Amino acid sequence: MISLHQAEVGCQVSMVAATLDGLGGEALRADHMSIAGSLLMRELKSTGRLYLHGVYVLCHWDMTDARVSSNSSRQWTLVGDRGKIDGDLTLDGAQFSAGVNFTRVSVVGDIRLVRTNVQAAFNGTALQFASSAVGGNFDASEVLLQGTLDTSLSAVGHSFVLADANISRDGERSLLSPRISVHGDVVLERLSARGTVDLLGAEIRGSLRAADSKLTATPLQRASLGSVMDRANGGHWRGSSIRMSNATVAGDFDARSSHLLGLLEAADARVAGDLIFELATLGGDAPAGLDARNLEARHLDLRFESEVVGDVILAGARLHRLTDASKSWPAAGKVDVQNMHYELLSGELDAGGRLRWLERVSSPYAPQPYRQLARTLRQSGQFEQARGVDRARLRARHKQGPLHVRAWGWLQDLTVGYGFLPSRALMTLAVLYALGVTYFTFATDGCAALRTDSGLCPTVENASPTWNPFVYTLGALVPFLGLSVYNTWQPEGADSVVTALLIVGGLILTTTIVAAVSRGLMPDRDDR
Repeated sequence: MISLHQAEVGCQVSMVAATLDGLGGEALRADHMSIAGSLLMRELKSTGRLYLHGVYVLCHWDMTDARVSSNSSRQWTLVGDRGKIDGDLTLDGAQFSAGVNFTRVSVVGDIRLVRTNVQAAFNGTALQFASSAVGGNFDASEVLLQGTLDTSLSAVGHSFVLADANISRDGERSLLSPRISVHGDVVLERLSARGTVDLLGAEIRGSLRAADSKLTATPLQRASLGSVMDRANGGHWRGSSIRMSNATVAGDFDARSSHLLGLLEAADARVAGDLIFELATLGGDAPAGLDARNLEARHLDLRFESEVVGDVILAGARLHRLTDASKSWPAAGKVDVQNMHYELLSGELDAGGRLRWLERVSSPYAPQPYRQLARTLRQSGQFEQARGVDRARLRARHKQGPLHVRAWGWLQDLTVGYGFLPSRALMTLAVLYALGVTYFTFATDGCAALRTDSGLCPTVENASPTWNPFVYTLGALVPFLGLSVYNTWQPEGADSVVTALLIVGGLILTTTIVAAVSRGLMPDRDDR
């Protein structure tokens, strides 16, 4: 073993292409070593642990293409926790037989882990960078990890990159990054991760780029509802392909063509730009789907490649634009859009297509999703479609009531279209009026007292008012016109039956028309 414990070196330390053998133990102990230059360990081969706890490097620490193995399954192969590097930390192409621990490390420049290959340590973690600070980029492109990458509570000055990486952790989280702070982009493009990607409460001041990624959730059957630490870190996470609840993204979340096998959890997340799922796949075992309750985003694009498997929960979401398609909404899963607000709609679906999934949004009846859709259609000038949505809302409202409420709703829908089809109301009145005029012109029993075959008898004897079937029928249908048909004429026999039918029909029609007019003036009012 080489011991450099608390050593102070005035220039650089070079172990380039060196071979170390710890004979079953540590190969290098250099804790609290201070180096005024660089630490060069390129192509180093070590059989035994490298222990550099608390090391200080004024310039760069370079372990490109190093090979480190350890005979102990209870130790990290490389320990650099609480170290400080004023330049870059580079482990490109390095291979480690067990985990690497850089907890609370401070790196002024970049951390580079391109094509690094690390097996899991005794605790299942491959790379440990928890609570660390990186002034530049954290670049782990094409990294191959058989264990968790832990960057929880860390701060990255520029971008955090896992493009083309492959991370696998059975029964646990593959990426453990709750409350990470990244001043640039988080790049997960083409990432293959088996195990939950945890970005709970992350603060990303750039974009979250996950296009073409494949993220597989930790199965629920792997564990119970979680440990005490699970609850301390935001609660239950198993079953989620990616968890970004309470996360803040200053740019876009681009998940185009991604495969998310498990629940995508984005509850209470805030995305300043667009959240794009175009050609993405949401599936996997329960509880698969999308949970984005209380999401805030400029644009939510739900044009998935295939129909969503699982639930889609957008309750309380606030969006500027919503883009959807027929595959956006699951056929079998739950759809919850209660109190979701959006200003613009786009996509292939028309109002009828959106109504088909809206009608099964919730049970019992929930008016707000209908009102929101109708309001947005009106604001975009689609008044006819908005009236159709309003009718569907009231139809759904009455279907939930008792028999007399359903009957009253059916009558309003049939006669006046709940007030949103004025032409139907006028047509119904016109038909009744024509039938009444025809009957009282050609089919009345006449008045025996006056010995006439047409017309009705006057209510006052010896009075001789002029009989007019047009005025009589209009007065019966619309009594508030004050045409005095009740006080002037006395129908008998079949005439009284027809008159009664006209009066009842007129009362029903005028009542529904008055209710409909008020509803048309205030379309968002949920009246009966």
